[in-house]
Amino acid sequence: MHDSGDYNVAEIAALFNISRLTVYRSLDRTTDLPPLPADTRPAPDIVQYDQLLASASATEARES
Repeated sequence: MHDSGDYNVAEIAALFNISRLTVYRSLDRTTDLPPLPADTRPAPDIVQYDQLLASASATEARES
């Protein structure tokens, strides 16, 4: 939230009903963490689901 620049410390504290000091402590702890790796998973193959949906639509059309 803070890293994105959308919220400042006071806004985060008010949003979660905590003190600004608590927000600063949390930010200090998270700056020591290594960055998350990039998502390298391949995109899912949705062709099989498109075929299922198309066959379901065709079945419903015949029943109507």
